[in-house]
Amino acid sequence: MNGVRIVPRDTWTPLTSVMLVLCLASVGVRLAGAVVPEDDIIADSRLELLQKAEAGTYQSYSITIVTREGATTLSTNKDGAQAVHTVPLEEALALWRNVIDAGLETLTDASPEIPMPDQSEFTVRYRVKDIKGGFTASGVESLPDGRYRKLIEEILNFADARVARSGR
Repeated sequence: MNGVRIVPRDTWTPLTSVMLVLCLASVGVRLAGAVVPEDDIIADSRLELLQKAEAGTYQSYSITIVTREGATTLSTNKDGAQAVHTVPLEEALALWRNVIDAGLETLTDASPEIPMPDQSEFTVRYRVKDIKGGFTASGVESLPDGRYRKLIEEILNFADARVARSGR
């Protein structure tokens, strides 16, 4: 039978089903990340972060990473100071992997139970071909789920590092 082993139906027990469910539950985050294929990210994708703050060194910061047919562009606008940068595809894919691992596809709108003064509000949106999603979160530092902070920091650090390299 060319190395193919057929398991008789009577060996599929309820215990086997439970073990399969537990196994899938333990790798669920990875399976969720598989919904967005890298080929689709390379072909046509957009990742956006908008930060609004009432106080601080800036009041608004928008970051947009667009990839079309393998070419990636980073656009930033910090209180009117705009910049556009070309980004190597591998760096853009690394960012996508990091934000997917941080929960991009599963995070929903969130805010702390007790609002803190001077907290920024972040809106993250993404599109990969026809797959769209995103969330808005405020008081990210105070949220019990650290994935919001991790994901937002990934995008901010990605943009800030490239803007700093260019000297703008």
